[in-house]
Amino acid sequence: MACTISTGKARYCKVQPGGIDKVYIISRFDANHATLLGQTAGVLTASSGLAAASAGTYYEFDCDPYLSSLNQTIVVNDGGGVGFQQDLELVFKGVYGAADVVMQSLTTGAWQMAVLDNTGTVYFCGLKKGLVSTGGNFGHNGDKAIADSFNYTLQFQAIEVDPATNCGTETNFTGQTKVTIDGTQLSGS
Repeated sequence: MACTISTGKARYCKVQPGGIDKVYIISRFDANHATLLGQTAGVLTASSGLAAASAGTYYEFDCDPYLSSLNQTIVVNDGGGVGFQQDLELVFKGVYGAADVVMQSLTTGAWQMAVLDNTGTVYFCGLKKGLVSTGGNFGHNGDKAIADSFNYTLQFQAIEVDPATNCGTETNFTGQTKVTIDGTQLSGS
């Protein structure tokens, strides 16, 4: 890639809320994981761009939209290498037995995640290296007051050569022919 620019960037109005709404997760080692995200003008198109062996099944997880976050840090070394550290903290409300098993699985695998933020934009994380869990808690968050939150907080990290791919709107990701969304979720009972 050439080290040139051909345009500047305007300042946006204060219309971009933070936070993560939901994530779509597939194992990085699933035979049908994403291998490439092709883009048009920097964004995945509504029906093409994601390459995989076949349609992969992505599982939908609802996050606490005010406590979950995605942060990307640019990592540069003296030799000129550049990487992008993707840090994802996901907060899932409700702690109960059946969910414990799913959360434990998330802590032991390597994952690709499509992250839907509160602006309606999807970012694809862990494309080549996969996101791995780096910590978190199966929490009672102090469990002192009746209003204390019961949730799982899981942190994931990947260091990739490229930043997380901007997939544009949710339908740009879910409309891909190589993506099958499984919306089956635990009921909390």
